Amino acid sequence: MERVGRLSGGLAIASLALGVIGSAAIAQTATYGTLALEPGFTKVQASGSTGGTMDLPRIANRDRDGQRCLGYSRDYQMPDHLITIAPGTGPITLKVESGKDSTLLVRGPNQSTIRCGDDTETSKDASISGSFEAGTYEVWVGSLQAGDRFRYRLTVEEQ
Repeated sequence: MERVGRLSGGLAIASLALGVIGSAAIAQTATYGTLALEPGFTKVQASGSTGGTMDLPRIANRDRDGQRCLGYSRDYQMPDHLITIAPGTGPITLKVESGKDSTLLVRGPNQSTIRCGDDTETSKDASISGSFEAGTYEVWVGSLQAGDRFRYRLTVEEQ
């Protein structure tokens, strides 16, 4: 039997207990819901719409690896998704599937761990892969151009 993570929310706004690290707070809600990843999960998906005029580099210009953060979203304060990763969860891949020029910005539980993604190989859709420490992550799915709006599916898979 295939193990999967849990998804709550959908298009409704999902709630999550306030996580406070020092004086920085993780968002309590996300526009398109919360994904919970547990050790042994294989794949979870969520969907949403992107676009807006809020410049994602305002959250972070570069990620922990020096990669530029790009794109536009509708809100700085409320991420599109929250992902809670349980201790012992292996490396993961976050991938946007839209057929458009998408971007990703992921802010970690201590608010200082930033990961950004843009094009994936020959696709204009964004992805991010690697190990993530346990905790709650805020995820913004952006469009490369301000105001571009399109539907997407966010897939999170264990590597």
